[in-house]
Amino acid sequence: MERRLAAIVCADVAGYSRMMGADEEGTHATFKAHRTAVHPIILNHGGRLVKNTGDGFLLEFPSIVGAIEAAIDMQALMAERNNHIPADRVMQFRMGVHMGDVMADEDEVFGDDVNIAVRLESVAIPGGVAISAKARGEATVSRTLNSRSMSGPGNQPDPMSGAGRPARRRRTRRIWRRNIERRSWACSRSPISATAPTSIFRTD
Repeated sequence: MERRLAAIVCADVAGYSRMMGADEEGTHATFKAHRTAVHPIILNHGGRLVKNTGDGFLLEFPSIVGAIEAAIDMQALMAERNNHIPADRVMQFRMGVHMGDVMADEDEVFGDDVNIAVRLESVAIPGGVAISAKARGEATVSRTLNSRSMSGPGNQPDPMSGAGRPARRRRTRRIWRRNIERRSWACSRSPISATAPTSIFRTD
């Protein structure tokens, strides 16, 4: 069994049981289609699918910045997809993001830090992302270091800026930047600051 540092994203569909009660086949088909649509985003940010959970999925990323960016991009894509279907078929993910030491056994990951991501997902609003204080802190440090290393003449623009991306995704990226850089929760003074959600926001 291997131990490693990882960023974890946990996602599920808000109101999935109710939707299944109304239309099992249609709900399952819609969920599968959404899951397939977001998969390239996961791969583009260096992540992998750990497992499907019936009404959601668990993801692992080597980078916390990649995990947060992937969560935002997935929610932005979901918002776009939901714009084109009837209101009663709208499906919204809730996502929790955390990072820490995990135990890896074959393709599975285990440990308290995985459980924290699951708990964060449970408090995220539909269509939103809940990020732990620990994850926010690490992401802020990573962004600061990346910005400094890319600040010299001739270097490419900061990929976190959202330049060249659709307007909706640039807007969600600005929301991320505001929330990740601002102490909007008093959790930094709490004994559970590493696990308390410091940023909870929607992408639409």
